[in-house]
Amino acid sequence: MMGAEFRRLRRREGASLKDVAGGVVSLGALSKFESGTADVPINKLCVMLDRMGVSLQEFVSGFDPLVGNSNSLMPTVNKLSAQRDVPGLKVLVMMAQERYVRRWTPIDFQQLVIAAGAYFALTQDNLLSTEQEQTLSTWFSPQVRWTEANVVAFRYGCVLLSPLVCYQVATRLFGKVHAVYSVNHSLSTAAWEAVLSADCWLVQSGEITLAKRLTEKVQQGVIPANASLVEYRREFIARCLAYRIEPSTARAESITGLISFLRTIGSVSLAQSYRDTAQRLCGTDLYAQVPQPGPATDAVGEVADAN
Repeated sequence: MMGAEFRRLRRREGASLKDVAGGVVSLGALSKFESGTADVPINKLCVMLDRMGVSLQEFVSGFDPLVGNSNSLMPTVNKLSAQRDVPGLKVLVMMAQERYVRRWTPIDFQQLVIAAGAYFALTQDNLLSTEQEQTLSTWFSPQVRWTEANVVAFRYGCVLLSPLVCYQVATRLFGKVHAVYSVNHSLSTAAWEAVLSADCWLVQSGEITLAKRLTEKVQQGVIPANASLVEYRREFIARCLAYRIEPSTARAESITGLISFLRTIGSVSLAQSYRDTAQRLCGTDLYAQVPQPGPATDAVGEVADAN
């Protein structure tokens, strides 16, 4: 199946066997891989994918994937998380752990981190083994290759890292966001989402100093015009952090106003998700203080002002 997906992508890109195989593997070896009668090493596979301008994430999404179809990992994780199905997520982590221990591939580890991170977000229980935690702590080193798969793994797995490492990795990834946008818009947006997830986790875990530093950095970034929800989320986290630093009715109203806007435009489930997140980040149900939220005010800059 991997070979067939590779052939499909190669033909889509209009590349010949020689175009992608030259200097990496023989034409015969690539032909056998595409026909499903042989494998190629993962490092050589990545080189050939790069030549076609295809990320590893896009490649794996065609057959076993994080995002390929309704039965693949990402939709399953998101569905179980939305339903707060802790037993279902635990089964998913155990299955991913079994695959990783059996095969030891990068893709299997990325999927394990995603499932374990989603489980931790609901339970605060880290199911990774000590050895797997050590692997995770070095996975996102300064030398990490920011493929879409690694970006998504960090988005979910940032909660499994120490706050300082989480901040450091998020800062390095944020430094790549703008350079990446010119060549891969979807990767840039995914990177923004991952950095904001890290920021969200720092606020929730009470690491206010680190959260302030990261929030101030991301407030200065330019978000792609087609990523309005990313901009919305950035503002939401900044307002929650400002409230966490210095609670006030006005700041509570600025947050509930953002949430109410989502309801106004018909995004009821998203609004509920934001309300749940606000409760985690702020440590209280803001709607208990603001039963009928007023209009949202511009809170950009409040993080720097609140001490």
